[in-house]
Amino acid sequence: MSDMERVQAYAAEHPRAGRETVAKALKLTQYRAQSCLEQIRGKPKSPTRGVSAEAFLGGLDYAAQVQAALAEIGDVFILDADFRVQTEIPAIAWRRVADSGEFDDHQMKHGGKVYWGSKANVKRAKALQEQYR
Repeated sequence: MSDMERVQAYAAEHPRAGRETVAKALKLTQYRAQSCLEQIRGKPKSPTRGVSAEAFLGGLDYAAQVQAALAEIGDVFILDADFRVQTEIPAIAWRRVADSGEFDDHQMKHGGKVYWGSKANVKRAKALQEQYR
C-alpha cells in the first residue's frame, strides 16, 4: 500500500486529523503527510479578505515611498505634481511630506514650479541658478 493510499484510508476514518496526527500514526514525515492530505482534501485556502500588515503599513510610510522613488529617479527632473502621483501619496499628505525638510536636497524651484531630482542634479541646478542671480 502506498503512502497516499494509507493516508487516504486514515483520513477517511479520521476526517479531522491534521498533518501531525497523520504523520505520527502512519510513521511519515510531516511534509509527506501534508502533501498527501493536500492531494486528498485540496490545499487550504488562504484568507481572501484584508491586506497584510506589511503592505498596509508600507502604504502609510510616505517618507519611505519618497525615498524609494528618489532611488529610481535617474538623471531627470520631475515636476512636483507628477512626482506625487508617482509616489502614490495622497494630495492631502503630500505637502507635509515634501515640505518636511527631509528632502530639501532633492527639490528646487524654477519658473514658479517645484522640481524633484537626484541630489547631484539639484545641487548643479541650484549652483547654476545662483551663478546668474
